[in-house]
Amino acid sequence: MLALAVAGLLHGAAAAAFRPPSVPLLTQSPMVNSWSSADALPGTQPTFWEGSQQNMYSAIRVDGTPYTLMGVQSPVGQLVPAQNAQQLSVTVFATQTVYTFAAGPVCVNVTFTSPLLTEDWELLSRPAHYWTFDAMSCDGQQHDVQLYADINGWLVARDPTVDVSWERMTVTGPGLSSEVTALRIGATTQSPLQDTNDRPSWGYAYLLAETGSGAGAPAASMVLQGADATRTAFLSSGAIPTADNTSQPAPLIPNYEPAPASGPQTGVDRPGLDLPGYPITIASGGYSACEALCNQTAACVAWAFGIPSCGGDPAQGQCWLKGGFPSTSPNSCRVSGQKAGEPTSTGQPLVAAAAFTFTVALGAPVSRWVTIAVDEIASISWFGEVCPPYWRRALPVGNASVVPMDMLATAFSEYRAVIQACDAFDAETARMLTAVGGAEYATVAQLTYRQVFGAMQLVWVPSKADAWYFLKEISSCGCLNTADVIYPAFPQVWADAVRLAAAGTSLCAITNCPRCVATPVSALARLVPPRRFSTTAQS
Repeated sequence: MLALAVAGLLHGAAAAAFRPPSVPLLTQSPMVNSWSSADALPGTQPTFWEGSQQNMYSAIRVDGTPYTLMGVQSPVGQLVPAQNAQQLSVTVFATQTVYTFAAGPVCVNVTFTSPLLTEDWELLSRPAHYWTFDAMSCDGQQHDVQLYADINGWLVARDPTVDVSWERMTVTGPGLSSEVTALRIGATTQSPLQDTNDRPSWGYAYLLAETGSGAGAPAASMVLQGADATRTAFLSSGAIPTADNTSQPAPLIPNYEPAPASGPQTGVDRPGLDLPGYPITIASGGYSACEALCNQTAACVAWAFGIPSCGGDPAQGQCWLKGGFPSTSPNSCRVSGQKAGEPTSTGQPLVAAAAFTFTVALGAPVSRWVTIAVDEIASISWFGEVCPPYWRRALPVGNASVVPMDMLATAFSEYRAVIQACDAFDAETARMLTAVGGAEYATVAQLTYRQVFGAMQLVWVPSKADAWYFLKEISSCGCLNTADVIYPAFPQVWADAVRLAAAGTSLCAITNCPRCVATPVSALARLVPPRRFSTTAQS
């Protein structure tokens, strides 16, 4: 891919040495967000922007030896021995993130593409992303390779107790030259615009891959099954189960078999996986009251309590109820335990999985790819008016029963054209940023591009028959377009306006300003001069 060449030519040592605080994987809107906040992608969970795990997974087998590319096989430990692939580099572009790995004698590039191209509003708002895997022999020998990737309902259903349903469908529509299968997962009862701790509790996640013979890449195997079953089968044999799970609906996160309770443990904390609305303050009764509350709450499987008058601990007397089983950690100001008769750890979610089999040799890389789409159905409520994503403007507003088949078909069939456009955009963006601010400035600015779009939502306002952009508050009220979110995004939004104006689009139309006065593009450019990034500490 062109992105690989761009990384070497334009970024060089600056990009290779840059460790983003969080690496963008899927970035489209405040509710479609996946990041890697770790030094390496293998062996760590991708997360939502607020830090909760999403439990996506990818692996590769080389001559029968399995390697993890992304995520962890199971939170309770590897069920099949698999080492993490060696991560050699990660480079963030304006629309793509490229990881490079060594999996034994095979080199693998994994590219996460979110086509955030502002010149094309249809494409910009289309909720389709691509994972591309390029594998090549690094020792000059031929190798047998199997590749695996999965997603699950964590993308659209936050509460682990919610029931999810799933469906396999054949994609039909324009541009398809072979059979394409979509695996869909979503909450059985849809509640648009009701979130849980800022996580979406509505919508559908789709995994698409080619499953028939045709002009495209060789077919994938696809299945809807529990993560334990699919991941274990792949790591063991290179194949995945052939039959979908038919026992639906089912909880997003099923439990393992019950195990003996863990009584109150002083000095032990269980951070994370809190149920919505917790912690709460326990006025009397101490940890016993917290434990009793857990036993009385069906969704609670573990608990933690802040010991009063404990060394200035700000969480004194607070009780956390847990919807899962976080790992324990020492904390002298906590008492925690596990609910009687509950399992020692939660099970794995049902996943939509795809697997490929091929051979690599020295020379041109072998590429395989999947499409991930997230249909939000509805994006915001603007003074009581439900606004859908821009791409969904022709569909019934808020109707969760509509399958966006044309969008899925178009997103899949346009894969190569979209990747080509993103490669060209990334190369030109990197070139321009490097020219005006240097390699380090370009490296940071391209990450910022993805961060800004991850906090914005392009919607269709039916009453106005117009497209509007909104920015979301995070970690507070969830309000729209407040000054403290507009301010940090303004340079990005204004730069896009300047660039589109230079291409001939009216700046007045872009800004939707009724008193807009035409201003020369050269003058506008001077309003937002780039600030050279420096590694030198600034006072």
